Amino acid sequence: PNGALTMWIDGQVVLNQTGLNMATPISITQLRSGLVFVSNINAMVTVYSDCIAISNNYIGLEERPTTSNAYLVARGFDNSIYYREYNANNNLWGSWRALPGATIASPAACVFENNLHLVVLGIDGATLWHGYVDLQTDVFSGWQVLSGATTTAPILTSNGSVLSAVVRGLDNAIYIRCYENGAWGEWSSVSYGLTGDCLAASFVGDNLHIVAKELGGVGMFDAIVSCDGTIIREWALLSGASESVLGLTSAVSKDYLVARGLDNVVYCRGYDVASDAWDAWFALPGA
Repeated sequence: PNGALTMWIDGQVVLNQTGLNMATPISITQLRSGLVFVSNINAMVTVYSDCIAISNNYIGLEERPTTSNAYLVARGFDNSIYYREYNANNNLWGSWRALPGATIASPAACVFENNLHLVVLGIDGATLWHGYVDLQTDVFSGWQVLSGATTTAPILTSNGSVLSAVVRGLDNAIYIRCYENGAWGEWSSVSYGLTGDCLAASFVGDNLHIVAKELGGVGMFDAIVSCDGTIIREWALLSGASESVLGLTSAVSKDYLVARGLDNVVYCRGYDVASDAWDAWFALPGA
């Protein structure tokens, strides 16, 4: 507006009226109840699961769909997998579309290379399946079974260059698998650290920031981990406690952790990437 020019490349603001800069992208995080919500409006990709934003990533101009849109993905009461498209240009939702197959847990979803990728837990409660919807043609790829097993909902996140699935294994170890150039690599286990619950994960550059619940407890730990499972920054105990699924998302130069407290209040705290330091918890309105 008013003659100003702003340019985004790979989710980064690199040019504005004052010239080149290295400003990081800005996003607004929202909550969606009991569903997975994936938004790539204005080149933002935000994934929500079980009331919590679980990843927030950015796509470049070459990957941006021709229209501003968002995608809502949900497990129906019949365990089928449904998605619908929201068109921001006309502020209208499209009809629900059913995908083949079924799941017993919240789907993991992330937009990557202009495809809506999904990883779901099979109806057997252990098998993982991957598929994607081409956002240009709305054609579904079909499901591909992934090796490995878990009994908890998976996580999908991306930095725009690689798509990563993060899961808790049957041995309670944490496993990472990366997808690029149209193919999945092998599973890599995080060097050490166990959890008995769903994970939260978001990319910090080329590495993953993972927050996990302590095994058999309500405490929380975080670590920075490479995609091959190598610990970049050791696990650290976080203040606070939660009995529920955690959410981790990113905005500007910070990550944000969202959790339901033991008093059922929703709490949030920021993590400064540059200083590797957490802010204090603050309560959100409502419960």
